[in-house]
Amino acid sequence: MTFSQCLSQARKTRGMSQEALAHQVGVSRQAVSKWETGEALPDLPRLLAVADALELPLDDLCGRDLPPSPPPPPAPGTAPKPDSSAPADISQPAPPPCPDSGTASAPARLRLRRILPLVIAFFLGAGLTGGAVWGICQSQLVPSEEAAAADLPEAFTVSGLSFSSQNNILSYTFTPSTAAPDITYQISFTNSQGQTETFDAGYSGGVCTGTAALDPLESYQVTVTAQTGTAQRSLAVAGNLTFGKSRADWMPLEEMP
Repeated sequence: MTFSQCLSQARKTRGMSQEALAHQVGVSRQAVSKWETGEALPDLPRLLAVADALELPLDDLCGRDLPPSPPPPPAPGTAPKPDSSAPADISQPAPPPCPDSGTASAPARLRLRRILPLVIAFFLGAGLTGGAVWGICQSQLVPSEEAAAADLPEAFTVSGLSFSSQNNILSYTFTPSTAAPDITYQISFTNSQGQTETFDAGYSGGVCTGTAALDPLESYQVTVTAQTGTAQRSLAVAGNLTFGKSRADWMPLEEMP
């Protein structure tokens, strides 16, 4: 079969008009008519467009290795006319029709190759958009360390520091320069071996107080920490702290050599 014959047969098999095919290919109906009558041939881009529109492999559309079309069925009530060129006792099997959509695996693969990048781009875009939305929500709901640190001034100081001991239980008192409902205070004692013990310092009436159970045989360096959220400021306040059953001695930081 020629290209024009196969084009006409494939279009009619699919119930497609010349106008519909011309619309999908992007040409006029007269161009499709000339292709089917053999008056003209499409160029390569339009030939590929026709194959996609008909969902037909290009080889089949061009009539390569196509079996002949089957003969028309006999009219009702009439016997089929025998083929005079063949022996009378050998029946001629009907040739298969022009390949239909069942052989359209090549256009299907072509469409898959076109669609697959779009699908991948869609899911990548959805993942990036979801990650951006999640990050925005987190930034709105969870305060960052920098935002929390804004409540703690750089010039954090302590005044009125004092220690006392009763029955080897150390008591402490200090007044922080920074006070707010969401700020908590801790006091840490580091011994000569570098071991640190930390205690919560309760804040009330502008003063932090508390007790600490420590080894009275050790000497300690003392640090006070103000904390809000995930931000904190630490300040060394005293050194050489020693205490006994009813006494406590220490050296304020500004007096240490």
